[in-house]
Amino acid sequence: MFPPSPHNPFAPLNWRWLRAAYLTEQAEPDWHQLDDAWVRRAIAFAAALGQCRDETDRERLAGEMPDVYQAHAVFNSADDPPLWRWLIEARLLANEPVEDIGRKCGLLPRAVEAFERLFFSVRERLHAESWVLCQVIGPKAFFGMTEKDIGVLWKLVGYSLGPLALDSLLHTPGFPRPEMPAEIDEALARAAATLFRWKRLLAVHLLPATPETALQVLQLSGRLQRNGRETRPELEAGPVAASLKDLLNDQGEERKAV
Repeated sequence: MFPPSPHNPFAPLNWRWLRAAYLTEQAEPDWHQLDDAWVRRAIAFAAALGQCRDETDRERLAGEMPDVYQAHAVFNSADDPPLWRWLIEARLLANEPVEDIGRKCGLLPRAVEAFERLFFSVRERLHAESWVLCQVIGPKAFFGMTEKDIGVLWKLVGYSLGPLALDSLLHTPGFPRPEMPAEIDEALARAAATLFRWKRLLAVHLLPATPETALQVLQLSGRLQRNGRETRPELEAGPVAASLKDLLNDQGEERKAV
């Protein structure tokens, strides 16, 4: 594999790793000006990994190259779905500092940098909004999202709204932990209200707009606009739930009339 042109919008995000794998197989590597320090580190890691015979060897490699070792482990995780990797990618799209990502995700900051450089190279083009949406996040940012595409939602929120919104969606910062029994109900109510807001956003993304559903989508949108936006999060469920209930009731009456 030759290094992709800097002007190629379709270059794979893990091109450095692919390039390193290619060069590792060459008896006499033909170096290119784009083969930077990260490509060379990836070559050294891939060569060392190929020589590992057992867990002891892999642990030694982890101690010698902890940043690339962690990045490689995240990218090649056997988890299905790969929630950890999706989360790191979402935080990178949110342009969160690598120190914060590392602290929240249990990684070395240098490992987060290695992951971005070798497997998810996006930092240099985060200003290209259309490229990020179409090429990095993909078509499900616009249509066809399902409840299994939680990683797409995380990346959309991270890129569009930033680290604080992503934290809120993931509930990672939480709320002040209740210190007294009397504070538990209030904390639960706040947590439920926050979760409901994000569930509502997910529901909107999952709601298809087709010739069969277009009228219902417009009706629901109009009713939500008439209800207005509540300023207190704990009250937001009321208008939304009422609108959904009214819409379903109206549809039931229409079917009866027919």
